[in-house]
Amino acid sequence: MRLRNTPEHVWVFSGICAAMIACSPVKESEISGSILSSHVIPIDRCGPGQRDDAVVASAAGIDVEALKQVRDIRALSNDDICTVPKSVLARAIFRTHTPKPDSPGEWAEFRAMEQQGDDGTVDPNGLIRGLQSRQNLLRLLRTGQIRPMDAGISSKVWKPLGPGNIGGRIRAVAISPNDPKKIWIGSVSGGIWASADAGQSWKSINDFMASVAVSTIIIDPVNPKVMYAGTGEGFFHRGFVRGLGVFKSLDEGKTWQPLAATDPKTDKGWYYVNRLAMHPKNTKIILAATRGGVFRSSDGGKKWTKVSKYRTLDLDFDPNDPNTVIAGTIQGHTLLSRDSGVTWKLMKIWSVKDRGRVEVAFAPSAKGVVYASVDEKLGTILRSTDGGATWQQLSIPKHLSRQGWYANAIWVDPVNEKHLIVGGLDLYRSVDGGLTFSKISKWHLAPQSAHADHHIIVAPSTYVPGTNPVVYFANDGGLYRAANVETVKESAGWEILNNGLAITQFYSVAASADGKNIVGGTQDNGSLVRIGTSMNWATYFGGDGSFSQIDQTDKKVFYGGLQYLGLFRSLQSGSKATRICKGIKEAYKKSCGGTQKTNFISPFILDPNNQDRLLAGADSLWLTDNAKKAPTPDWRVVKKPAPGKRNYIKSIAVAQGKGDIIWVGHNRGNVYYTTNGGQKWTEVNIGPKRTVNRILIDKDNHRRVLVAFGGYTRDNLYLTEDGGGTWRDISGKLPEVPIRGLARHPKNPQWLYAGTEVGLYTSENGGKSWSTKNDGPGTVSIEELVWVGNDTLLAATHGRGIFRAKVVGGVATGRNVSVGNRAQPRKASQTKSKMPCSANDMLRGARNC
Repeated sequence: MRLRNTPEHVWVFSGICAAMIACSPVKESEISGSILSSHVIPIDRCGPGQRDDAVVASAAGIDVEALKQVRDIRALSNDDICTVPKSVLARAIFRTHTPKPDSPGEWAEFRAMEQQGDDGTVDPNGLIRGLQSRQNLLRLLRTGQIRPMDAGISSKVWKPLGPGNIGGRIRAVAISPNDPKKIWIGSVSGGIWASADAGQSWKSINDFMASVAVSTIIIDPVNPKVMYAGTGEGFFHRGFVRGLGVFKSLDEGKTWQPLAATDPKTDKGWYYVNRLAMHPKNTKIILAATRGGVFRSSDGGKKWTKVSKYRTLDLDFDPNDPNTVIAGTIQGHTLLSRDSGVTWKLMKIWSVKDRGRVEVAFAPSAKGVVYASVDEKLGTILRSTDGGATWQQLSIPKHLSRQGWYANAIWVDPVNEKHLIVGGLDLYRSVDGGLTFSKISKWHLAPQSAHADHHIIVAPSTYVPGTNPVVYFANDGGLYRAANVETVKESAGWEILNNGLAITQFYSVAASADGKNIVGGTQDNGSLVRIGTSMNWATYFGGDGSFSQIDQTDKKVFYGGLQYLGLFRSLQSGSKATRICKGIKEAYKKSCGGTQKTNFISPFILDPNNQDRLLAGADSLWLTDNAKKAPTPDWRVVKKPAPGKRNYIKSIAVAQGKGDIIWVGHNRGNVYYTTNGGQKWTEVNIGPKRTVNRILIDKDNHRRVLVAFGGYTRDNLYLTEDGGGTWRDISGKLPEVPIRGLARHPKNPQWLYAGTEVGLYTSENGGKSWSTKNDGPGTVSIEELVWVGNDTLLAATHGRGIFRAKVVGGVATGRNVSVGNRAQPRKASQTKSKMPCSANDMLRGARNC
């Protein structure tokens, strides 16, 4: 692909922008993709009426061949390419040549790296062990066997801040057969949420459910109080978001209990329950499509039998003949059963082996008719008229782009077998039985149109064409509804239902000194801003958001990042955003012109002593002293790369009160510090060879430093009190999971807070012992912890949005109680030898002592 210079354009802002800040027309080159309002009017970059391929390609800065690829793969017309926002177009071009299925996607690869142990592998039992450790600690705290170390945190101090309007990835939607206003959704990292008013408001169900990664929910049509939820997200090539089998509710979703027979210890396939299906007449018969094959229960989930070995992602009973069941595999084939799932036959619907994911849907109004959406040729539709025995190719709408393995949905009108909708990147409708399709959504217009990446399409039991043609669509942007699915179109007829549905996956959070402005970077939903007290946030830069910062002397100055250190800056509370990564030669290739030698989510921080100084981590450590004042900041290298391939910088810390003291941590556990602003660096060998997720320099004692590591392993938190000479493992009763957030109380150095993959932990004695509680953000990954003033703690979660806690107390008393401390100081060069497991080790679920 050949890039060319592109012209600049004028945008006009309205809506939320006008309500929140002063807005005026600005150049497109100064702005991000989704800004504070999606009501933008770009000038036609191609010229009125100019839609010839050569003209459009030239205006987009690509050649004609690349233009054709963008049209096919990102579902954009020439007219779209001429009029979409510049950064939206840039993202489309990037995704065309760097598609999500990159083994298995940048996000999944990055998260997996944070979970790797010293040997470079991810322990498949790590998450379940961490959750069990949490439950064991809660039990000991509840029974009084150990003293709580709450560090000012209680159930009363936590307040969710949203976003209540942005949403996140949803793979499960279930609607009550008796009351269409009752809806449940399953978020892949935010658990189960319920609505009693058809999506006008939402309530989280059991924030501390053993697994909050929910991919499928079904309801017993005979007794709607009985519900089942499958956990884990096994759609990625390698598998990523692990679950804990199947959960069951007997009280209409109010409480959930795990089904013992689906414990992943019995079969690793239960880590990823992709789809559940229930026999429409005998509701005791349930089928589970898992990464390890198909499982069948005939007693409501008490016992399960593995009936197929093939990895499956979809299951459907024929509503006209429940003896017939079809399962969709990941390899372009289906599985067919004629005895309600007892036995199966592999049906090779392609003449060539190993094609892509298959999703199937029966036509309830036509016996034996079933459709399939196949990840082949960017999206192919097939039909069978004999219940799945034979298949015919109908059309190639290309709805899946290059990510049909990730987003693939199909729905058939329950009373009209000719009417079907398929979804992937966008949504397409057919009214002639799949022979032709018309596009009914445009991802780049969201939320005026449905968001990108569709996972499931559901109609309530009250669906009636012409009278009540309501259908729901779940995607990476949350939940959408078409009040009339027969007439909805690309830019009209869509309603977004993220009304308090706080399931956004944050990587970071930052706040102004007064706490009134809050920003954060999110997965696939850009960089977001909250101004004032509203639960509604706004997108001020698109793409995959990363780290975030706000100038502590000027709350209008925001800093954010795209993937691969694509840094940008806003000087007007988000109304304008300009890229400031030019000059970082290792940054994002597409927008910064760099070599892209950096992590997918790369760290950058403002020097707490100098708000004009920004430090950014790639292969090298980059620094600018004019981050705010210069139109294009001047960047220079202050630390060279560490040894090892892709051993990029993962964390950065600067001492409060002395900016010359800087610490950095790398992907492979290397930790360095400088006391003279980078003129000389010293490496300390703490021991772990895992990602250094967070470094905390004590603001009152710069020789006291905490370092948090990734990996499903022990010893993930270390402390030095002599500037790196000796280190002490203070992980204590912390679970063997990655630690991603770290903070100390502003007034009391002994009060520590650790954000882990399974929730928040606190200590009142400098990490000698730890506590946790069943309140607050939930059993969800805590990505970052940030103080506002001396008593307010912000927590960024990867799946439940942002939380705020007003911390009570914190004045240092000199008390230093030790409970269960198992670690002794050791020199940085020492290696740990394995020791017999103590009672405390067993409590933590340790396996390698």
